Amino acid sequence: MREQYGVLFPRFWEGTTGRQLQEKGRDAVILAAYLASCRHANMIGLYELPLVFLERELSVLRSRAHILKAFHALQEVSYATYDMGTEHVWVREMARIRLGLEPAETINQGDNKHKAVVKLYVSAKSNPFLAPFFDRYHATLRLADGRIGPPLQQVIHSLQGTQKGLSSGSKGARKPVQVQVHQSVQVQGSGTQKHQQEKAAAAPPLASVEHENPDANVEVITAIVAKDLIPLGVPEDDLIEATKSRCATMHVAYDSSTVRKAVDSALFRAGLRRRQETA
Repeated sequence: MREQYGVLFPRFWEGTTGRQLQEKGRDAVILAAYLASCRHANMIGLYELPLVFLERELSVLRSRAHILKAFHALQEVSYATYDMGTEHVWVREMARIRLGLEPAETINQGDNKHKAVVKLYVSAKSNPFLAPFFDRYHATLRLADGRIGPPLQQVIHSLQGTQKGLSSGSKGARKPVQVQVHQSVQVQGSGTQKHQQEKAAAAPPLASVEHENPDANVEVITAIVAKDLIPLGVPEDDLIEATKSRCATMHVAYDSSTVRKAVDSALFRAGLRRRQETA
C-alpha cells in the first residue's frame, strides 16, 4: 500500500520559512500546505505534479495565473520550485523533514527508508531537479550516484506568457515544440567519478494508457484541452491527436470517444466565453 504524506508538522507554521510564506500572502500559504500534503507527494519531496491536476484539486486559487504567482512566491523563499517543462516540483526540505532528520543528521544506511529514498530518486522521471537534489542530499541521504535532467523552465517566464496570452488572446500563439535533451553529468560517488548520460523522458506510446472506464476522466481531459492546448493556438483539426498525446504523457486514461467528448466540450465552453465577453 502506498504511504500517505498528508501530515503537516507544527513547525510548518512556526518556523522561519513558514512565517516568510505568510508574508507572501494567502495563495502562497495554501499552495505550500498543498504541496506538503497532496496525494501526489512522496517522502523525498520531488515528484510529478501536472498543472491540470493542481487546478482541479486546488480550485480555491482560482486560475493558472494565480497558481504560477504562488509558485513564484514559494521559490523566492526557497520553499519549493516548479518546472513548467516536465511539470515536476521539488519541495526542498521535505525529504529531511519527512524522514525526521535534524539539519546535520544523516540517514541510517540499514534503514528501510534509505532503500525507499534511493528507489524514488533512481526511478524518478527526467526533470531539472535531479542534479540539485543530489547536491543537497547526497550526504544526508547517502546517495551514491547523481543524475541530471533537462534545463529548468522558470515559472516566472510562463507566468508572463500566461498574462500576455490573457490580454492578447491566442493570436500569434505558437505550437509547442518537443525537445529531447541529451546531457552528460560528472558526479562524485562512492569515492570515484562517474559519467552518466540520460535523455529527457519521451511521451509513452498512446496505446500504453488503458482504463476500464475512461469516461471517468472526461472532465480532466476537458481541462487539459481548455487550459493547455486551446491557449496555445492548436488548430481544431489537430486537437484530437494533440489531446491524446498530452493524455499519454500525463498518464491520464482515455479512449477516442472520451477525447472527442472532451474536445467538443472544451470548444463549446471557449466559444461560450467569447460570446459572453463580446456581448
